[in-house]
Amino acid sequence: AARLVSSVCVGFASYHYLKSQALCTKQQRSNGNDWELVHAQVFFRHGARAPFGDAPDAPAIWSSDLKADLSTVPAISLINLANNEALDDSVLKDSAEGNLPLLGGGLSPGALTQQGLQQTEDLGTVLRRQYVDSGFIKGNFDREEVLLRTSCTHRTTQSLRGLLKGLFPDDSGAKEPFPVSVGLGGLGTKHMDWLNFSTSCCPRLKEIYKGGLLELAMQQDPPTRALLERLQQASGSAMPEDALVYGPLAWFDSASCRIGSGLALPPWLDSGSINALASASADQVERLFRGVGTAQPDEMLRLSQGRTLQECLGRLTAAILQDSGSPGPVSPKLVIYSCHDWTILPLWLMLAPPDAKMPWADYAAELRVELLRRGRSEYAVRVAWGAGISHSGRMVQS
Repeated sequence: AARLVSSVCVGFASYHYLKSQALCTKQQRSNGNDWELVHAQVFFRHGARAPFGDAPDAPAIWSSDLKADLSTVPAISLINLANNEALDDSVLKDSAEGNLPLLGGGLSPGALTQQGLQQTEDLGTVLRRQYVDSGFIKGNFDREEVLLRTSCTHRTTQSLRGLLKGLFPDDSGAKEPFPVSVGLGGLGTKHMDWLNFSTSCCPRLKEIYKGGLLELAMQQDPPTRALLERLQQASGSAMPEDALVYGPLAWFDSASCRIGSGLALPPWLDSGSINALASASADQVERLFRGVGTAQPDEMLRLSQGRTLQECLGRLTAAILQDSGSPGPVSPKLVIYSCHDWTILPLWLMLAPPDAKMPWADYAAELRVELLRRGRSEYAVRVAWGAGISHSGRMVQS
């Protein structure tokens, strides 16, 4: 019988660690002493996007000229996760809450920018080196080998198209679109778009989310409070409109949108402030998902991304059954999920060692979950983190 050595992780680090662990060659596999990759899942955050509200200091900065040019990336066709029926692009939204009014410069809120599209293509190239050049999957897309998933937003589907260009460059001009599975929003168990954090699907999640934000605003540590007060004084009326609700998250989101899209920062934000905001934002998100206010420990993790973890574990189980020759559903070798920071950060919290410090999920950050086998029936799971776009706006690669 197959034996799962570790249900959580064998190694946890950046993909620098993964790349230092070369996949076994056929000769090495024959001696049964090395771990062989048999299944992989990659959850990645979309590329750089526009904010969801205008920048008070520069209301026209988000011009429609910044919009991602999709003419050079492969086409996709959407498939309903619930019933495998074809879906029209009209189901896609700007955010989990629906479509929003255009920004002052003409760009849609949350829209993927051209720089963001390039970032996901760069990530696709990284994944090609890891999974194609090693011989794990073929160099051309095969739906029997690769399953594609996305949340129901414009920026995640477009980011996936960018990644596919980097991962399968020879298929960029393919006549047949890549099939992509997407879940639709709903209430309770009818909500299938669990790759996108949404409080509208669950009254209890909405309650503990709002209460958690209020609790965190009252519990800010002195350095974070001092930083926010300094930024508020320096910016005057130009601070982000939701800064009083989201605190460091609002400031950092506003800054990272500009950095990721190649736009200038306002004068009151320097590199030191941005790094401090990134750290404070990661701490805020971790505390929020761990449970503050009326939330039970990890209740928000379960309600927001429990079904994402369930999907991930279900695919790992299917892969073990298939690899060991046991009856079960057909399992692809590689599953790619195009999602959000508030998808992969909760997953990070559920999969990482308890004492690990949570990083921030920059644009094109990735969380990999890989199933390894040693010998005929010994299995292990390895979890790894790829940093994505640094605060300087450059892709972090090894």
